[in-house]
Amino acid sequence: MPNLPAGFTAFACEEDPVAIVLVRRPPFDLCPVMLSTYVVGLYGQYRDSHFTIVSVHAPPHKPMDTTLRMVQEVVSQSRSPHVIVAGDFNAKHRAWGPRVGDDRGAQVMEFAAAAGLVVMNDPQSEPTYETAYAASWIDLTLATPSVLMAGYTWTVRSDATYSEHKNIEVRIGSDERVARKRLTRYAQQELLRSLEREPWFAKIICSQPRSPEALDFILGAFYEIFNKHLRRQLRPVKSNARGNSWWTPALALERKKVNAMRRRFQRAKSDDIRALLKMDYSRALARFRLWVAEAKAQYERECHNACSRGNVFSTSYREAFGRNRPPRFLPPLKQADGSMTETHLYSAALLLETHIAVDDPSKDLPEHAEARQMAARPYNLTEVDAPFTEAEVREVIGAMPPRSSPGPDAITPLLVKGLFKLHARFVMFVLNAALTLGYFPRCWRRGRIIFIPKPGRPPELTTSYRPICVNSVLGKILERLLKVRLYHFLSKHGHIHDLQSGFIHGRSAVMALVHLKETLSQLRVSKTPAVLMSIDFQGAFDSVWHPRVLAFFRERRVPANLYHMLRTFLQQRSVVFRSNAGELVAYPSLGSPQGSAISPLLWNVVIHDLLCLPLPTGITIQAYADDTIVVIPAESRERLGEVGSTVLKNIVKWTVGARVTLSTEKTNCVLFSNGHRGMEKWRPCIRLNPTDKKLTYKDSLRILGVVFDTRLSFFKHAEYLKEKTELLVAKIVVLSGMQGGLLRPEQKVTLYKNVILPAIMYGSPVWWDAICPDCRLKSRVTCLQRTVLLNLLGAFKTTRTTALQVLMRAPPIALELERANAEFELLIARKRIRYGQLSVRPDRLLPTLDVWQEHPAARCAFRFCRLTRDEARRMARLPGLHIYTDGSYTDHLAGAAFVVLGPSERIGAVGRYRVENATSAYCTEVIALIEALIYIKNKCSAATVRLYTDSLSLLQATSEYKTTDPRVRDVKALLKEISARTKITLYYVPGHCGLFGNELADFLAPRAA
Repeated sequence: MPNLPAGFTAFACEEDPVAIVLVRRPPFDLCPVMLSTYVVGLYGQYRDSHFTIVSVHAPPHKPMDTTLRMVQEVVSQSRSPHVIVAGDFNAKHRAWGPRVGDDRGAQVMEFAAAAGLVVMNDPQSEPTYETAYAASWIDLTLATPSVLMAGYTWTVRSDATYSEHKNIEVRIGSDERVARKRLTRYAQQELLRSLEREPWFAKIICSQPRSPEALDFILGAFYEIFNKHLRRQLRPVKSNARGNSWWTPALALERKKVNAMRRRFQRAKSDDIRALLKMDYSRALARFRLWVAEAKAQYERECHNACSRGNVFSTSYREAFGRNRPPRFLPPLKQADGSMTETHLYSAALLLETHIAVDDPSKDLPEHAEARQMAARPYNLTEVDAPFTEAEVREVIGAMPPRSSPGPDAITPLLVKGLFKLHARFVMFVLNAALTLGYFPRCWRRGRIIFIPKPGRPPELTTSYRPICVNSVLGKILERLLKVRLYHFLSKHGHIHDLQSGFIHGRSAVMALVHLKETLSQLRVSKTPAVLMSIDFQGAFDSVWHPRVLAFFRERRVPANLYHMLRTFLQQRSVVFRSNAGELVAYPSLGSPQGSAISPLLWNVVIHDLLCLPLPTGITIQAYADDTIVVIPAESRERLGEVGSTVLKNIVKWTVGARVTLSTEKTNCVLFSNGHRGMEKWRPCIRLNPTDKKLTYKDSLRILGVVFDTRLSFFKHAEYLKEKTELLVAKIVVLSGMQGGLLRPEQKVTLYKNVILPAIMYGSPVWWDAICPDCRLKSRVTCLQRTVLLNLLGAFKTTRTTALQVLMRAPPIALELERANAEFELLIARKRIRYGQLSVRPDRLLPTLDVWQEHPAARCAFRFCRLTRDEARRMARLPGLHIYTDGSYTDHLAGAAFVVLGPSERIGAVGRYRVENATSAYCTEVIALIEALIYIKNKCSAATVRLYTDSLSLLQATSEYKTTDPRVRDVKALLKEISARTKITLYYVPGHCGLFGNELADFLAPRAA
């Protein structure tokens, strides 16, 4: 439904729905049993309670036989004896109204008697349907006798609606509800305060668990204490009694007038006076409805404008672009025998059976049995990895999104951050105990699974859903720490293949595509035919075979505690699916958890052997995560078929050993004839066996978001970009409509630069030649930009393109693409570029450090404190040494200085330095800090040193855990060496605010230049 409020879910057929069921966060599971134009049936379940509800609309101009037959089908096949049927039957009968019935009413009563349904309507109620000229009782509610045993009320409400039908309120059973409780923000703070006062944490960190069972016992005790305090802090959820936010006193007064006019005409005795009063009431009701519609529309526009005024990427943007997902119910799914599941829980059970892989040792081949035996043998390597550091853990916890979903233990990232702030020693104690024991705790191997529909897929197929496993936040922290240590081991010892990309530092998707394009371009220059084969693996992440992963790390002698922690992480895992009707548990023994931080690493380990396969000369295999491509060159069509078939057989042989399934139906090829005529008409035949079906050829393939065609012209990619941008522009138009049809100019510029332009320019180093672009491709891209600007600006089609670009502050797209390519060549590929009149060599750039060559435990971060002017003046009076640094930069000269102050602000030493080849003030600030640290290292003997600087960016760089700047690495090295013998503290002070030391350093720095 369009404009459906957040939190609502609609059940109706996809095309021309008439009957509908609309729910908002119901406390029970719902599963559709029938979705047709005029009948919608749902089965609801909550633990041991269940019911079936049917929404019906019987058109007055059509016979009722078909509609009643569908209702009869739902009622007769209902899994629950509690059935409720409600809707507009367009039928009259004395059983639900005071007037004489008709044939349709008699037909409905006959159907109700045959189906065992009882009428719930009050015959003496007000009309359920009323216009300016007539009133009738045509809306009907039926139910089985078992529903009525719990008691019910049936009332026609007098609320003004947008239809001639009135609202009908039906309440079944008692109004008693179990009060829902939640943890408010204030309750979270109180929970953390109560945990801070808990003495158990101080006692437990003095112990030392010597077995996995002891660690599990400690975590069990922690969860008992946490849940005890959590239950005390839960607050009942209050019902929202504020009403509609768009409601005004004027509308309330008008509603009273309309209701008074309605009562007046209903009490009239004379027919003539009654008719006049009814006409007045109808006009007042129509006017009131119009006012309500205007008030709601005005309120929605004001809300959307208020949301977008501060940030265009707000709630309105997420709603317009489909980012707000309502609660989802699993529909009936098709089972193996062709039948459909009947309940929400049965659908979940089928998805668990389909997506949760289980390892079957009975299907092992000899090579599988050998790998399994190797993984089961003891691993007695004496080398172990270093314990986790506090800076390492703080980096992982700080990088966690604060609003990510909690796991089965209901501990949110915000609570974990607060817990680490209060009890950092306890968190470090648990994590390092797990590392020392080489054990991943059992309680953190249990995850909560949810199923997300894949867009554009048939909803009744099990393959149309993606399972996401939500683990404990504390377990995620340990998992990320393990992933960092394993990745460092692989990177440092060279166990990552050169043609392996995806979740690997320094190897982006664009770099993989550039390598592929260079390979194809070289074959095109040499006029060598080639076949580009795109390999598809079924459920790649779900088919990771654990013995193969463990054997990989054993062969490369990973430290023993990391190996055993990974082994226990993969063993005895469980996932739970929870719903209002109950929960289901599954035990995966194959694959890696979807959504887990370590899953991509495990898949890269599995596919490493594929990239190392011995293949014929010239054949290239590239892998980006689970997207794998093979380039097969040969001199003739027959040779291409032979080599391609051989490569396919080798890949299938590898899949058998790795327990991975290759989908030959989704494995496609593109032929690059490269000037060999006739080859495109009679393409090479690539197949696994002579009797098998040959692989499918296509004219183009979309690989990592870029469309490659047979001639490398990328015209197909331009068409793909056109479709993509049209969809984005349509969503922006929806966003504009939500704000009253207008977007402010700055909002349009922001949306163009942050939404449209990145979508167009993605992968430009691959498909755009900055030196000599194809005029036809340039024309297509320019036309694409013009279409986007016309829609955003709402200009006439006769407006010149240059005028559109000026109005949107958008440079021509060719210049944007040229700039992006120049940045990629210089900053990523490290090649010399010429951009306009500017020529830059890569040796003029600051080299970046490979942070993964340094052990994670060896990295360090130095925190700093921000001071105000008054706080800095009070700090300067404390005993110890006070050192101030500052830098100065102009287009011609640059300098740096530091000042050492002793007691009573007496100058102890001064350092001034001229900085060569500086490019910013940041460079001079770095030099000033380095020289000050060298002075402290060589000439300072004070026990306490306080270092002050007004460069916030420099202090933030030193406080980060990872460092890619070699200058900041030198600063950290000096700080680490000095802090071993001297207590040194870093402070940020505001510049030019009258601090003596800072003003003196600021005075000396430009004079040093």
